[in-house]
Amino acid sequence: MSEYEYDSMKTDKYKKKKEAKYNRTIVLSNDDIIRDYSHLAKLKVSDSRRSWIETTMYELREKSNKYERKLLQLLKVNNIEFIHQAPFIIDGKIYFADFYLPKQNLIIEIDGVSHNNNIQREYDYCRDGAFLSYKIKTVRLSNDIVNDNKRLIQILPILSKTMR
Repeated sequence: MSEYEYDSMKTDKYKKKKEAKYNRTIVLSNDDIIRDYSHLAKLKVSDSRRSWIETTMYELREKSNKYERKLLQLLKVNNIEFIHQAPFIIDGKIYFADFYLPKQNLIIEIDGVSHNNNIQREYDYCRDGAFLSYKIKTVRLSNDIVNDNKRLIQILPILSKTMR
């Protein structure tokens, strides 16, 4: 087998694996299928933009901080359906939500100290308003809340309920 054939075979295998994840489900590192991800396929964007969105989504997942990983585990353990780093396009802008809970129509954002300045607060306010215009509520949790087990467990009933 030539080097070109090997590279081609490797690329095809990667594309098939990527397409399988992209077309139907999000598969986490331990192969737990969390959510049908067909809404990404419904986004009306160019192939290059779709590719950028998908790549960015996976990169953001890999770069999750310890607070996101902690909430991710809590959601999984409590069987709460979610999409981690879910992409949304609203009025031509692309947003990635830390966690989107489709049954609750809720976004959970984990905010670190970078969200304490006025410019970031204004951006967050506008972003939350954009989601709210589509009836998607946003809950912002500070790193301190996520780090505090007592406080985090207190919000579980809210996250597991269907919000109407």
